[in-house]
Amino acid sequence: VLYDGVTRAVAAEAQRLGGHAHLFDVCCGIGSIGLYLRRRLGSDIVRNVVGIDIVPQAIAAARLNALAGGFPDGMHFIAGAAED
Repeated sequence: VLYDGVTRAVAAEAQRLGGHAHLFDVCCGIGSIGLYLRRRLGSDIVRNVVGIDIVPQAIAAARLNALAGGFPDGMHFIAGAAED
């Protein structure tokens, strides 16, 4: 339910901005929300996802999840503090 609500909000904002969005997933963990949005809305709407998390192991898992989910492009994950 949470992810579907976020999906509706991102779709509405993308529409308002001209049909596409670049998503920053702060404190992304293993990338679940960004991957979900990319799958549900497609790469035409969610062109790029940048996931940021302070836990390097979570970022490594997010990268593997993106590849396993069939998203070799447009998914970028950064290990570090979001405020940096």
